[in-house]
Amino acid sequence: MPDYDVIIDMAKYFQVNVDEILNGERQVTQQKSRFLKNKYAIMNNMNYVMIRLKDGEHIMKLGIIGSGKIVDELLSFIHELDDIQCIHISGTLRSQDKLKRLVQEHKFKHYSTNYDDLLNDHEVEVIYIAVPNHLHYEFAKKALEHHKHVIIEKPICANTQELQDLITLSQQY
Repeated sequence: MPDYDVIIDMAKYFQVNVDEILNGERQVTQQKSRFLKNKYAIMNNMNYVMIRLKDGEHIMKLGIIGSGKIVDELLSFIHELDDIQCIHISGTLRSQDKLKRLVQEHKFKHYSTNYDDLLNDHEVEVIYIAVPNHLHYEFAKKALEHHKHVIIEKPICANTQELQDLITLSQQY
């Protein structure tokens, strides 16, 4: 039995008829299918964080570190998730033009080219770590030390010791 929610979403995203997908007239490439899997994984992570943050009528105040492809994917559907407000996005100096564009397109309140600015933004409660894998631990650790909730793409860390350090740190706050 096909997952109709995924098929309908695929049809909308790729601008094709649902029947074409069901009848095998349209093939979804691996890259497109990977995008959709990432989308649902991110949505599930965001909804999990929302459940953890619920405090009456709470809105998740999101900060993002990074401006690469995974951020583009996240921002392409984040408006579909309830109760999320994009507050701050941070990236490198060389990505400043893209950051400015993302701020306008997705209604972020702030952008910066310095991670400390994001960490010190008192409006931000959750930081989505979207940097290269080898930087996950460093950026997540700093976020946790600033009492922020963290969402990290896989792999979370390079090894189990780093993961254990993050778990221990998260339990201290």
